[in-house]
Amino acid sequence: MKRFSVYSVVMWAAVLSFSAFTGPAMAAPVVKVFPEEGACVDGDSVTFEWEAKVGAANYWLLVRGNDIFSTGGPVVLYYSGLSGEGLVTSKTVTGFDSFGGGDPWAHYDTIYWWVFSDDFDFGTYATFENVPIEIPNRVSPAEGAAVCDAPSITFEWDAADCATNYWLLVKTDSIMSVNSPNTLYYDIAGEGDVTSKTVDGLPVDGTTLYWWVWSGDDEGNFCDLVQVANNGPGSLTSYGAIDVPARLSPADVAWVAGPTATFQWEAVEGANNYWLLVKTDSIFSAGGPHEVYYDVGGEGDVTSKTLNTLPGDGSTLYWWVWSGRTGTDCDNFCNLLDVQDNGPWTIINVIPQPPMCAGSTVPSVSPPNPLYGISDLTKHLAYLVFPIGAVILWRLGRRKK
Repeated sequence: MKRFSVYSVVMWAAVLSFSAFTGPAMAAPVVKVFPEEGACVDGDSVTFEWEAKVGAANYWLLVRGNDIFSTGGPVVLYYSGLSGEGLVTSKTVTGFDSFGGGDPWAHYDTIYWWVFSDDFDFGTYATFENVPIEIPNRVSPAEGAAVCDAPSITFEWDAADCATNYWLLVKTDSIMSVNSPNTLYYDIAGEGDVTSKTVDGLPVDGTTLYWWVWSGDDEGNFCDLVQVANNGPGSLTSYGAIDVPARLSPADVAWVAGPTATFQWEAVEGANNYWLLVKTDSIFSAGGPHEVYYDVGGEGDVTSKTLNTLPGDGSTLYWWVWSGRTGTDCDNFCNLLDVQDNGPWTIINVIPQPPMCAGSTVPSVSPPNPLYGISDLTKHLAYLVFPIGAVILWRLGRRKK
């Protein structure tokens, strides 16, 4: 007689023997609790759980690689009565058949299990998936993409089979290590079964970023992290918004003598070009008769420009500076409306004062005096005439004596 038949005869005999002692309280099958039907479980070690059954004095657990109820055969992964362990409601089983020489759990994607008590009401099987946690596929940003959304970039990936949690690592180097000064972001664990994460504070200047994503479950199991490392990171270049540069010099409402002045501003992260506009009116518009100078674009990442073409005639001049990025996949300007709304700075472009004495090469003191009007000349003539008149009156007085 085949082994399956022997076990069948034994089991049916046991059923008939126990049926005489089975009361109404033992009629229902044992309720299985864990693993839940269809759940993903790491098959290296599984703890089976069930509800206590009223009147039960012992439990039996059968785990197989197929859905045929039989306690024998090569697909039995575990079968035992648990009488020696007390009236337990759980049993931890590690990957091999209790008869010895069976196949490891890893050979079966779907595992079937039964638990029953003294009445041998086997009930129906429950199943769980015994497959490794899948490595998620990266979706976005695309490999090697130039991303223009920094400092906030959204990373996306496909859901992975058997995963209930994900981890994201973003770095400025290509080494898969979370403890590094080059780590910009690490983790998502605790946010649940998500398939995207928006990361803030990323560079806006075209820095190359590298990123990895991997998966795990709530029991502390992970996908194959060695394979994640071997697959290598995704990469992107990170560009973003450009700020309006702050003006430094000449200070607002400064006096500048002569045709030469150096305009200076602060560098802006992510910008590789700057534009300067100087006019004799306060309208933010290049071109026209009021334009004194326009551009710096093409001179590169400069933060100053010296002009030698100012009128030097006492005019009030107005100036603006703005920033931009050129020559990339994310060309852009700073917010030109903000440049306009911030308004221009002004300078008083006065005529340079002559040397203080003949032959002197010492420049005039800044700020120089403006051109004198009629009232100013009258004052200076009065200062000169008054002492001379005083001397004449004094001499006339002496003659009268």
